[in-house]
Amino acid sequence: MSGSLVAVRTNERVVATVAVLLLTVGAIALGNLVLLAAGVVAGLTGVELTSLRSVLLSLVALQGVGFIGGGVAYLYWRGAPAVPIALPSLNQWGLVLVGWVAMLAANIVTGIATQLANIPMPQSSITDLALGNPTVIIVLFVASFLIIGPGEDFFFRGVVQGRLREAFGPRAAIALATVTFGLIHVTNFVGSPPISIAATVGRLILVSFVLGGLYEYTDNLAVPVAIHSVYNATLFGLLYIATIYGVEPAFVLL
Repeated sequence: MSGSLVAVRTNERVVATVAVLLLTVGAIALGNLVLLAAGVVAGLTGVELTSLRSVLLSLVALQGVGFIGGGVAYLYWRGAPAVPIALPSLNQWGLVLVGWVAMLAANIVTGIATQLANIPMPQSSITDLALGNPTVIIVLFVASFLIIGPGEDFFFRGVVQGRLREAFGPRAAIALATVTFGLIHVTNFVGSPPISIAATVGRLILVSFVLGGLYEYTDNLAVPVAIHSVYNATLFGLLYIATIYGVEPAFVLL
């Protein structure tokens, strides 16, 4: 490959990387601005923001407005093709089952590894909410199918991974998009020891490779959305049981 072609390819990759970083930061900032505005309106109108209402607002603001709204706006601005999504075929439903089992297995294996390494689980904002109000977990269980899975996979698999694929190719795009997806969860564990946060985010990244890989393989966003939704719902169900019986959960949520 000539020097000019290498320079062009390098420039394309730099542009794509910067675009994805700005897009991700912008989507999160947009969601937080909407959440802040909703909090101000609630304060002015005398509406009490209970833990349940706060969770619902957060989901709508971040996954809904930030990820879905921001992602759609970015695709429209670029004139990019729509993210491919269709009702999964019978074979793809089989891949959904395989992907769900693979993610659970990866969660278990990485959990055992961290325990053997004597790395404690970090304090999680979701777990804290669950301990204070288990009803929140039921809402999150339902939201896994309605907004968490669809919103996060549309943004990180459909938009981010799709943009990175143009410059890096499919394999690097899966890796970079998955790492980006894992890193946004760092704020869920603020206040915990750095080693605990690093280990848990690393587990999230490893588990999430299934989503990016199967999206690339099937070229159908519905497949990672279904896997992600069922996986999260499974963990929220386990978290509910753990909370009711006072057991410390050892798995990580997406």
